[in-house]
Amino acid sequence: MKTAITYGFCLLMALCTACSRNEVDDVRFEVSVDNADQLKAGGNVTFRFSGNADYITFYSGTSGNNYANRQRTEADLQSLSMGCALKQQYNDSAYLNKEVIGIFLSTDFSGDYTAEALNKATWIPLSGREYNRLPVPCPVSASAVETAGEIDLAPFVSLGQPFYIAFQYNAAGRNTIPTANGGGHYTNRPRVDITDLTMKKVTTDGETVEVTNAISEWAFRIVFQQSATRTNYQVNDTGLLFQPQKASVDATTGKEPDEIVWMVSGQINPRTVEPDRGTAIKTIEAHLPSYTCSYPTAGTYNATFIATNANLWNGKQEVRQLTITINP
Repeated sequence: MKTAITYGFCLLMALCTACSRNEVDDVRFEVSVDNADQLKAGGNVTFRFSGNADYITFYSGTSGNNYANRQRTEADLQSLSMGCALKQQYNDSAYLNKEVIGIFLSTDFSGDYTAEALNKATWIPLSGREYNRLPVPCPVSASAVETAGEIDLAPFVSLGQPFYIAFQYNAAGRNTIPTANGGGHYTNRPRVDITDLTMKKVTTDGETVEVTNAISEWAFRIVFQQSATRTNYQVNDTGLLFQPQKASVDATTGKEPDEIVWMVSGQINPRTVEPDRGTAIKTIEAHLPSYTCSYPTAGTYNATFIATNANLWNGKQEVRQLTITINP
């Protein structure tokens, strides 16, 4: 009998504990804005809170911080463009008035990052001197040359069609390799730095989305089609580096071997966008009667607040939204 009573008591305690764990206070939360008819671009906008919210997340309604786009992963586009800056230096006289770097787009590349697969694909030139092409360096002296530009990608690819972008370094071997630098000669072939690499998407609702990181967003990979040394070719967060090292004379041809190195992006789905994310402005440890921010541009915005009460086992939320007008 004593055992049965003990078991019943333990069971009751377990049930009570489970109930208390699952219980979360209903969310009571209201928000207002100070001087709603006097808000100006660049000025302070102060939101006042009341209630018992443990956590508050804020969506300002600006580009990239829009509550309506919190689950969006694709968007229709009204325009798509690409731009970059290039710097070429150490221009040996053998490469004057020649372009050693080219920029290309392919819709049929297999995604197999080998020289054989790259050469089987169709590559549409994006660089050149024609209208709507990206200018690349064409040195007339040993001095460094810099170019920059932006092109509309719509003439080359459908706004909803996946594609790849590639940079190809292609420098023919010289008949004689200089033994030292100087007098318009360099032991190495020209170095090319590519920076400010940006793909800009403008959605049909007017939001601008930029792809800039060459590793995490562009996902560039290096493919050596023919290279004497495979060092000093780099993909980093801010751009690409082609920097050939000194080669040796080819015993068969008696001259410097050609240098052909690709840097190829991951497959790009132009409609892909990151979901908009809110800003956590309050946790359970903090007391937050108000929150102040600013809107740099005049317009009408839907400021949205998600108020949450939660524990490890349960949670409750309320959403409050204010339409605010920011004056010039």
